[in-house]
Amino acid sequence: MSLLGVDIGTSGCKAALLSRNHRFGTCAVQRYSTVFGVPGSAELNSIAVKKAVWSVIREAASGAAKNDPVKALCVSSLGEALVPLSTGRKILGNSILGTDFRGQDTASLLHEKIGQKNFYRINQNIIGRNYGLPKLCWIRDHNHALWDKSAYFLSWSDTINFLLGAPPCAVNSLAQRSLLFDTRKKTWSKTLLKLTEIDENKLGNPCEGGDVIGCVSSEAAAELGLTRETKIIAGGHDQVMNALGSGCVRAGTAACGMGSFECITPVFSEHTDFNTFLRLNLNVENHAVKGLYVSFIYNQAGTLTTWFRNTFCSGMMECEKSFFKKIESEIPKNISSVQTMPYFEMTGAPEFRSASGVITGLSPSTSRGEIYKSILEGITFYFHEHLQALRTAGYAASEFIVSGGGSRSDAWLQIKADIFGLPFYRLSISECGVLGAAALAGIGCGEYRSPEEALSGCQKRTREFTPDMKTHSLYNVKAEQYRKMKKCFIS
Repeated sequence: MSLLGVDIGTSGCKAALLSRNHRFGTCAVQRYSTVFGVPGSAELNSIAVKKAVWSVIREAASGAAKNDPVKALCVSSLGEALVPLSTGRKILGNSILGTDFRGQDTASLLHEKIGQKNFYRINQNIIGRNYGLPKLCWIRDHNHALWDKSAYFLSWSDTINFLLGAPPCAVNSLAQRSLLFDTRKKTWSKTLLKLTEIDENKLGNPCEGGDVIGCVSSEAAAELGLTRETKIIAGGHDQVMNALGSGCVRAGTAACGMGSFECITPVFSEHTDFNTFLRLNLNVENHAVKGLYVSFIYNQAGTLTTWFRNTFCSGMMECEKSFFKKIESEIPKNISSVQTMPYFEMTGAPEFRSASGVITGLSPSTSRGEIYKSILEGITFYFHEHLQALRTAGYAASEFIVSGGGSRSDAWLQIKADIFGLPFYRLSISECGVLGAAALAGIGCGEYRSPEEALSGCQKRTREFTPDMKTHSLYNVKAEQYRKMKKCFIS
């Protein structure tokens, strides 16, 4: 038994095998670039992405033993971008990214016609132009030829499944990102479809992560080194799959993906009170694990440490690993007065705020180690503030599971543990999106009975960062200073 996991992101894709003996293979990786046309637009070249995905699937599948072919595959992908497709499984155009400026008219219409509160009773997203629906409406209203000839508009996960031979499906966690899905009922919302005049037939048939939705076609099998018996398992949104691959499969846990942006994904039970999340300006989404939900808090992270490196350490531009080892050796043990407001770019949920970054408390004796530490603290204070609001509302995470490039930093993880007063765990496998997809493939095809069983032989917690409670008390004071400063500097 070999299981294939695929993860499709905005700038690249990955694939790897999870084998019978729980060995997780090295990821095959391909990169691609965003296409920028007129100012404010941002698209993916759909043909180029499909070519890259085919390449990593082919490379990963070639690692399966001849007597152990790929039994099932599953795809994780970025959220909002939709791909125009024909009934003959042909890609008809580029996919518009969530960062693209187009679609504001539709977001404004939703606010006017239904309002955020009523909308949230159906689809638990904060209305904005970044989702799939505003892009669909823009294509319908401004690119009539593409709209008319497109039979389907599917997410990237569902698109790859369709091109592999599955029927046109829409897995719930990604369908949620369109703004047209009823989260509780797990189907397309008749109310929202009618309001926005979108044809349901163009959206695919709703399904849940882990559902068996077909088998690989003869053509795709021959091209990719798979077999006609390889099952296609519905996947999901990349942050959901990252939570699964991290082992965050029960309420009270939270995945912490530390990349260019950091995303903390707390997990909740099916009894979640959605009104609480609306008050906190947070989205809610179906988990890949049935009966569970997740939310997302995200903001700049690695982009700020990269800015620091480029600005203050031009003479230390050796390999990234040695750079961070050197700069972290300069971090002072004490908590200084230097404070950083992490608003260098527009923030993510729940603030969605455009402001300017601020560093205060500088003096002639301030070292670059202090500045660097304040950046790590500031990034963490952003998340601490909003997770404390969730805790006050009764949704408390008791532990955090970290993955991604930033998780290799001992100093950063200790700062997080000390600020939160809770443990942070580093994992043996940091490619949690790919691993989550492979694990879900195994669950879907019946190889495993649960996420815990699927992950038990490969994903381990390799180190626990426990909080120093004396330091935590000192950080509580600095966190309050952060909140007061935020009111002054961030309007």
